Amino acid sequence: MMIKDSLEAWKKGTAYTFFILDTALNQVVGSASLNHINATIPLANLAYLVRKSRTGEGIATKAAMLVARYGFEQLGFQRIEIVVAKDNAASLKVAEKLGAVREGLLRNRLQLNGSLCDAYLHSLIPKDYEINQINHFNLFHIMNIVQFYATKEC
Repeated sequence: MMIKDSLEAWKKGTAYTFFILDTALNQVVGSASLNHINATIPLANLAYLVRKSRTGEGIATKAAMLVARYGFEQLGFQRIEIVVAKDNAASLKVAEKLGAVREGLLRNRLQLNGSLCDAYLHSLIPKDYEINQINHFNLFHIMNIVQFYATKEC
């Protein structure tokens, strides 16, 4: 169901989700997406998650780099924001590795487990982001994975 919903959002232009597949295990290990899109500015939020058993392998960083690149190059975003809970050290590290600029602490910005918590706002803009560091093949490979699984699911 999640993949079908992601495809619908993609068609509407309200979110762009990429599922991360470990091809050796034929297992989805996470996702990265552009959501909360504002077409006027144009900007999007970048979200990423990796299953707990696969953290620490650099998967979130690589996927987030590819998806940010897609947002800049293919969708024309001029700003990509990353909102990270203040105490989420792993996600903060991903934002840092991406080269995102920390812009400030937002009070009561996220709701986690039913409670509001503070979060850091980070941003990427095209001139901050070194687009040439990513191989195009990887992005299209991820896109094909999404399409393959969407076809199987629908």
